[in-house]
Amino acid sequence: MDTLTPAPDLQPTTDVRRNEFLPPESALEMSTQPLRDFQRQRNIADFGLKSITLRRCYIFLGTAALTVTGCYEIYEVLQVGGITALEAMVLVLFVLLFAWVAFSFMSALGGICGAAVPDAGRAGDRPRCTPSGRKPT
Repeated sequence: MDTLTPAPDLQPTTDVRRNEFLPPESALEMSTQPLRDFQRQRNIADFGLKSITLRRCYIFLGTAALTVTGCYEIYEVLQVGGITALEAMVLVLFVLLFAWVAFSFMSALGGICGAAVPDAGRAGDRPRCTPSGRKPT
C-alpha cells in the first residue's frame, strides 16, 4: 500500500477553513499564587473527615453484605449438580456485576438518606433553602 495524501484540489487556499470553528486567540495574564502559604480551615476539615469516613463505611459494608448474600444465593442455585468450569465463570461474572449494582444501590440509598435528613453533613455557615427554593425567613 502507499501513503494517503489529500488531493491537491481539496486543500484550502487560506487558513479560513481550517480555523473556522475556533474562536480568535485571546491571551490572559495568570497571576502568581503563593502555594507555600496555605492556611487549612480546621473546623470544616475535621467535620468532613468523620462524616465522610462514616458514609464510606456505610456504603462499603452495605455493598459487601449485599454482594456476599447474592454470591451465596447464586452459588446455591449453581451447585445443585456440581459446579463446572462454565458455571464457575458465570458465578465470577455474576459476583462482579452484582457488586457493581450493589455499590450503585448503596450509594443512591445513602444520597436519598442524606437528602432526607436536614443539615446532614453540611457546613453550618452555608445558607439553607426550603424545597420551594427560597431562603427561610
